Amino acid sequence: LIGNWEWEKAEMTQLSFVVATEQSGLVELLEQSGRAQVKGVVDESSDLLTAVARHRPEAVLVDLGREPHEVLGLIEQIPVPRPILLVYGPDDKEVILRAMRLGAREYISPGSEAKDDLLVALERILRERGPETTKGPRAPLIAVMGAKGGVGTTFVACQLSAGLAHRGAKVAVV
Repeated sequence: LIGNWEWEKAEMTQLSFVVATEQSGLVELLEQSGRAQVKGVVDESSDLLTAVARHRPEAVLVDLGREPHEVLGLIEQIPVPRPILLVYGPDDKEVILRAMRLGAREYISPGSEAKDDLLVALERILRERGPETTKGPRAPLIAVMGAKGGVGTTFVACQLSAGLAHRGAKVAVV
């Protein structure tokens, strides 16, 4: 159960975005939602990779525009792990399938309800992330496993955690 204080904090959670679109309405919609922080906007899809590298957003909203396959080719070049990808594009099954294969979390087709769909998608992503009780990035998880007993898994896990702690990292061994 989430206490009232934590729930209010969860409601204030935002995603940082880089937006690639020529439509200012999408950017305004994200900013007005109070749930997104737009760190960068690019008019030319060719500037997308540079903006993602510079701003390191949690999410990217990409308008596929007139050349969806060209823009999807640029998305493919974003280094892994990629930010959460939201795509605004045509209602074309081949384009949608390619976007999903590239890791698109949401695909929104233009239409009368597109703005509502974008806000619903944003809320869904934030809800699935859960409440953030700490500021800053989440800690990485390192798993040390052995194929059978007696191969030194515990030793390696302990030495790794001691080494990380020695370098100033906060470590928990489970």
